[in-house]
Amino acid sequence: MKFFISTIAAAAALLVSSALGSPVSSTTNTSAQTNNTTSMAELMSAKYNGPMNALDDNIAGCGVKNRYGAYYAAISEELYGKMDANGNSAMCNKCILIHGVKDVIVEVIGLCEGCDDNTLEVSDKAMEDVVNGQSTMSDDLEWQFVNCPGF
Repeated sequence: MKFFISTIAAAAALLVSSALGSPVSSTTNTSAQTNNTTSMAELMSAKYNGPMNALDDNIAGCGVKNRYGAYYAAISEELYGKMDANGNSAMCNKCILIHGVKDVIVEVIGLCEGCDDNTLEVSDKAMEDVVNGQSTMSDDLEWQFVNCPGF
């Protein structure tokens, strides 16, 4: 049953990805696109803007314990991409730098099911540090994938 659900989710992610196209990027490299898919290099170099929500404890995905303790996130199906039978994707354990009152690095540990393309769901500690008590800060934040420091 899990494989069937993963297969359906992967197919849905592929359809969403094809329909919505590429993320907004500060650099454009049209030669890296093949068949309306976004390359890993494009995903990793793009800058995103979107809302940040508290992480739902019932997330799908990665299955690998995060390396950053209290700093982790789930990303949209569009960005998470194709999953294997265990729910893992190439985005598992990638890091994201979120620009806020305090810049914070979080590790991708799963899929944010039903999230809009650029929405992040983050751990309570990450949310607390990024917004530093300014509740309206979480409505439209800039963020980007970065190399994970220390790993």
